[in-house]
Amino acid sequence: MSRALPIWKLTDPEGSLRASAPVVLVRLQELLDLAESARDADNVEALHDLRIAAKRLRYTLEIFAPALGSEAGGLLASVEALQERLGDIHDLDVRLALLKKALARERAREQKKADKRHPVPISAEVGLLPLIATTEARRAGLFEAFVTFWVELTPESFAADLTRLVSGGETILGD
Repeated sequence: MSRALPIWKLTDPEGSLRASAPVVLVRLQELLDLAESARDADNVEALHDLRIAAKRLRYTLEIFAPALGSEAGGLLASVEALQERLGDIHDLDVRLALLKKALARERAREQKKADKRHPVPISAEVGLLPLIATTEARRAGLFEAFVTFWVELTPESFAADLTRLVSGGETILGD
């Protein structure tokens, strides 16, 4: 799992919330740095890391949104939607790992019984294989929807809008 970039210094802790808003850009950069590797449907770890980065950005933006004005609400909604989509995929990744582990365990147990010339019970595959297939199909659909959402979000434009909002019009991300 990726670690959060450290925030070494906020501006004046006695100052305004708005003055410390550039912290949002640190979390945005984490998200952008992870985004490309998460375009691989099979890279479960990268998708999970992107979900965590989206979560960090969301919670940071929630803190600063009141100081950033009304436009922050739309950007926050986009981050929330991104995090939720990635969370749904992650839930299925966890479920698939558990199902596949259960299938392997049951296959080993049944093989052991068959080797001892015991009657082999009804295979666990009868229930597990269709459940795995259904879960994989659902995950594939969610991943496709995530990619479509991400492309339609236009990450470069999203980043530019958030940077402009945080910086008060100055371009400070990616300099």
